[in-house]
Amino acid sequence: MRRRVLVALGTALLWLPVADNLPAAEPPGADWSRPHRIQSGDITVYYPRAWTASVEETTIVVRSGSSRIMLVDYGTTQAGSFPPRPDRFDLDDHDRRFLSCLGFEGWTVTFTDRGQLVQAFVKLGPNTPKSDAAEVLDRVEIG
Repeated sequence: MRRRVLVALGTALLWLPVADNLPAAEPPGADWSRPHRIQSGDITVYYPRAWTASVEETTIVVRSGSSRIMLVDYGTTQAGSFPPRPDRFDLDDHDRRFLSCLGFEGWTVTFTDRGQLVQAFVKLGPNTPKSDAAEVLDRVEIG
């Protein structure tokens, strides 16, 4: 009996460093088989089937549960002062900040495309992978 307890204890102690290095389980990705689309001004956003979207003044808001992406079109105002749109968006954990003006922790991404200045605010809920939000940003069309 004592031997079984020692073996079980040893196994548990050996498992801890292994379990600590396993990747965290990610929620399933979004269904892009038939994306929806919404447009406001010069911005068109394609988003997954189960998500919803609306236009609020000059802002497109795309939602999935407690996740949301808000895209603001500032037009050509000061477009030359901001970076061009990247080939692919990446929501790096090091760039995640508390966005006090919006009251949540997330990302703000500002870029120019075809002379338009666009700012995206991204809040992720617990069931939305970063890759889904980045895919929505990748599918934004300007112009």
